Amino acid sequence: MASYSAAPRVNRIEREPRIQMNGSIPQADSASERASLKEHFELNTEVASNGSNCPACHSTAGLVVQYIDLTSQHRRYSEDAALQCQLTALAGVPNHMVEMVQCDLCGLEFAKPLRAPGAAWYGLVYETLDLYPAKRWEFEFVLKTLAPSETLGELGCGSGEFLRLCQQAGVSASGVDFSQQAVDSCCRAGLIAKQIDLKSDTVAFPGGMHPEVIVAFQVLEHLECPRTLFTCARHWASPQGRLWIAVPSNRRPSRCLHERDFLDEPPHHMTRWTESALIRIAEGTGWQCRRVIYEPIDWSTQLWWISTRSSVYKLLQDAGLLTNRWLERLVRAALAPSAWVRSVPHRSSISGQTMLAEYVRTDTHIAS
Repeated sequence: MASYSAAPRVNRIEREPRIQMNGSIPQADSASERASLKEHFELNTEVASNGSNCPACHSTAGLVVQYIDLTSQHRRYSEDAALQCQLTALAGVPNHMVEMVQCDLCGLEFAKPLRAPGAAWYGLVYETLDLYPAKRWEFEFVLKTLAPSETLGELGCGSGEFLRLCQQAGVSASGVDFSQQAVDSCCRAGLIAKQIDLKSDTVAFPGGMHPEVIVAFQVLEHLECPRTLFTCARHWASPQGRLWIAVPSNRRPSRCLHERDFLDEPPHHMTRWTESALIRIAEGTGWQCRRVIYEPIDWSTQLWWISTRSSVYKLLQDAGLLTNRWLERLVRAALAPSAWVRSVPHRSSISGQTMLAEYVRTDTHIAS
């Protein structure tokens, strides 16, 4: 197994360029969205109000970095106008407008209002989009750290992809999910799973287990109260338990290249994490962050990202000249030398899609 070194811990944050709030209206994709954002922008200030406490470190100092119109947002989920309206209604956000606030202390970006959609919204989204990958880097990484004698519990197990890998490796594992449909899928596959809502349930884990290892892959960013995950994990874990949490990396290519990703925005994702935020949120919950690991990215993938974002590539793509697979590869090969030069500033910071934090139990008093 390749060795991955933990990124150094830092308390200060490095701001990433986002939508610039310099007195102009934030960037939008349509005239109607621009009009809606204009009205909202004129009624709000740049600095977050005292009611917008950071859910990771509780700081009240922050900057509004993005405005999101959920009506326009849901047009990216489906071309079905009726489904778009249904998703917007199920999101349950007044005026269908959300601000993204960046904490000045830990760098976490969080939605205001911080209101996650319910199971009905997710049920419709997962029927429309395929968002359950069978393979993830964090699956293999964590699996290699497990001993066959250890028991594992997964928060947000989905349809059981990781539980199935544990079963194949001889690791005793069970999971919980707030979607009954996902739990039913696990049970049909012979996996142990239970329907639990992390917002309100602290009932026993399936089978009364107190796992030595608890994992939550791509779950934290969906929660309106992220600290609940840590308190639930402490309630369920064994006294010597470990906790692994995976979230989308703040160094993945789309973030480094400042591209908009509607699936990394409300109402799908309520928060966007930094290493500092992952460290600070555990304080007072009975957990301590031991390390944060970034998914590696190879040079060929970096070159693909940079070459396909070049002006020449986009010009040919918009003209419909890259539909032939071999011609597209030839163009990328021709752009590779310039992409290599352009990749130099990103080589020390760009990573794969995921960042993974490992936590260990402490005797710290749990904050109320």
